[in-house]
Amino acid sequence: TPHSGELSRLLGRLGVDLSREKIEADREGAAMLAAELTGQTILLKGNRSVLAVGSQAKALPAAPAALATAGTGDVLAGVLGALIAANFDALGKAELSLADIVEGAVALHSAAAESIQGPIAALDLTNEIQKLVGQSLEN
Repeated sequence: TPHSGELSRLLGRLGVDLSREKIEADREGAAMLAAELTGQTILLKGNRSVLAVGSQAKALPAAPAALATAGTGDVLAGVLGALIAANFDALGKAELSLADIVEGAVALHSAAAESIQGPIAALDLTNEIQKLVGQSLEN
């Protein structure tokens, strides 16, 4: 789940010199390059996060601007980890793809941010996510 600066450093370690500015100019291309080089699913975080799997990439719906604060990306990583763990069997049976889980995590993360009034702190975001998941389980 890198942002552009982190992706630039990751690609540099892989022998590809791509500045943050160049990544921002072609986010889908940079995310695909990282996915191809690492063999991993890449979620390039940003206002419009990009999900890349192999040679395919797609921009996800725009996220609330308030998510551009310290710690919210860590919350997203935690949500991803929890959803992967909760759906481990379905992933293993190919009933669900990692890309599906990533899209769900991003949607939940964004929905929680939209529910919070004012500036967002990471703890407020985790509390809102817990609330939304609880409401979903009640239904």
